[in-house]
Amino acid sequence: MLRCASLVSLMLILAACGSASSSVQVARSHSSTSAARTRASAPVHDPSKRLASRVFPHCSPGRLHYRLSNGGNATTSLIVLTLTNRGPTCSISGTVRLTIEQNRAPTTAIRGNPAAQHLHGQRLGHRAMLLVRFEWLNWCGARHGFTSIATYRSITRETRFTFYTPVCLQPKMRSSLISDTA
Repeated sequence: MLRCASLVSLMLILAACGSASSSVQVARSHSSTSAARTRASAPVHDPSKRLASRVFPHCSPGRLHYRLSNGGNATTSLIVLTLTNRGPTCSISGTVRLTIEQNRAPTTAIRGNPAAQHLHGQRLGHRAMLLVRFEWLNWCGARHGFTSIATYRSITRETRFTFYTPVCLQPKMRSSLISDTA
């Protein structure tokens, strides 16, 4: 158990020191009360790379649990699609598309809408979660009637914005939807 905890600590330290960042994060559950998060672009010396070099079957849509949520802070809306693997370790590839609609119609007033996040052979262990994140910034129009819709491999999830429509910080600047690279 101590060895497993040390490996988890090492992975967290290595992930924090990685030079590249990605909007895709993997969370691996080691028990019901603890989870370790590492960036998808882990350093080359990461011990988990040994498993990444193996070829895993593609994750079928029926094997994944999908959840779309939104949140944010005073200035930004964060939209997250969480893909949870309910089967054995598999590889996930493809494109996640996110569209923000207002009153059931895509709005062209948001630069980058719809947005896309490309996933390339990300290994996803049993009960592991893949977080695909987007940020919506600077909305200066009407503040109601928004829905975010995420699509991955013919599976669609949607959620309504209730409290986290981004505020207008620069009225002369167009609103934007971007992939979160933090």
